[in-house]
Amino acid sequence: MLLSELSIDAATRTGPTVARMSNATRQLPAGTVNCRSGDYLLKPAGEGVWKVFEVEAFVAISRLLPIGDRAATEFLEERHALDSERPMGMDEIYILATVFMESFGSQDAAVRAIESAQLPSAIPHVCVNIRKFPAAVTTVYYPKNPRPGPANPL
Repeated sequence: MLLSELSIDAATRTGPTVARMSNATRQLPAGTVNCRSGDYLLKPAGEGVWKVFEVEAFVAISRLLPIGDRAATEFLEERHALDSERPMGMDEIYILATVFMESFGSQDAAVRAIESAQLPSAIPHVCVNIRKFPAAVTTVYYPKNPRPGPANPL
């Protein structure tokens, strides 16, 4: 089965399982939120202040090393040129998120804004390490009526 053929039920998040291949899979770090594309992450940003992030996608970042001199147009993934020390951030999971500019006075106010599609201006496609969203302080919210977009094609 091709990954593009997988169908996941958005409400229950169930569907076919993919065999775990040690080199091809990554696991969320312990203590981080369990979220999916289309979820909203509500995180405190100070006393009585909540920020909202919409999860667009999960990504991995790979640093590239130029092959040759400054005029090089070819690159090699750093993981294939490791000597003895693993670079910081290697094999980390990141999310591409839409970061909403407005802060909210409570979680309830943030949820009302999400459900009423009254979220303010936003910056899309921001890359954030998943470790910035500890489960202990981050609420994962899946809207009753998700808005169409890259995370929720309707």
